[in-house]
Amino acid sequence: MPSQKNILLLLFLLLPILSFSQDHIIDSLKKVLPSLEGESKTQTLLKICNEIKFQDAETARTYCQEALELSQSLNLEKWEGVALQRIGVTYEGQGEYEKALDYGNKALTIFKKLNDSIEIANTYNNIGIVFDQKGQNEKALLQLFDALKYYEALGDKGGIAQAANNIGIVYKKEKNYEKVIEYYKRSLAIYQEINHGFGIAATEVNIGSVFLDMKSYQATIEYSEKALKGFEKLNIQQYIPYALENLGLAHKNLKNYELAETYHCLLYTSPSPRDRG
Repeated sequence: MPSQKNILLLLFLLLPILSFSQDHIIDSLKKVLPSLEGESKTQTLLKICNEIKFQDAETARTYCQEALELSQSLNLEKWEGVALQRIGVTYEGQGEYEKALDYGNKALTIFKKLNDSIEIANTYNNIGIVFDQKGQNEKALLQLFDALKYYEALGDKGGIAQAANNIGIVYKKEKNYEKVIEYYKRSLAIYQEINHGFGIAATEVNIGSVFLDMKSYQATIEYSEKALKGFEKLNIQQYIPYALENLGLAHKNLKNYELAETYHCLLYTSPSPRDRG
C-alpha cells in the first residue's frame, strides 16, 4: 500500500501501465525495425525503449543501448544524448541511482553542447528525481529549479507544471509546507489550464497528502475526493490507492470511523501502485 507517498511526475508523464493501444504501438515498431537503417532505426529503437522503460527496464535498456551505439557510430549527438538519458531513467526505476546519475549527467553534457534547451530541462528534471529518491533534498532542488528555469524560458507549460510538482514533493520531505502548497498549487493551475487530466489528479492527491500532514483534514478530503474522481474517470487504477489512503486517514482523524473503515477496505482491495515517491 502507498503509505502517504506522493506521485512524482517523470519525463513525458508516462504512466506505468500498458494499454491495448500501447501494445499495438510496440508491436508495430518492432515489426518495422528490421527494415530500418541509420537515424530512422535509432529513433525507432528509442521509441520502443520509451514505451516499455517502466514495464521492463532490462529489455528497454537493450533497445536504448543499441540506439546509443548506432548513434555514436553515425555521429548523431542528439540521439546519443536521448539514449543516455533514457538508459538513466531505466536505472532510476530499478533503484540503481549512481548509474542513473552517471547516464543523466553524460546526456546533460551533450545537450548543453548542442544548446538543446528542452532536453536540458528534461534531463535536469530526471536528475532531480534521482537525487530526491536518494534523499538528497538540496541537490534535488538545485536540479529541479534548473529544470523549471529552462521550462519557463521555453514557455513549456507542461514542463513548468511537472517541475513545480516535483519541487513541491521535495519541500514536503523538508516539512516546508508553505512552499509545498505554493508549488503544488502552481502546478495544479497549469494542469487545469492545459486540461491535463492525469496531471490534475496527481497534483490534487499530492495536495491532499500535504494537508493531511498539516492536519487540515477537510482540505485533505476536498482535494482527495477530486483526485479519486479524476483517476476513476481516466481509469488509472494503480493511483487510486493514494487518494483512498488520504481519505481514510482524514476521516479517521475527524472521528468519522464508518467512512474511514469504508476507505480502508477499498484501499486494501485496490491494485498497489508502483512506489514513485
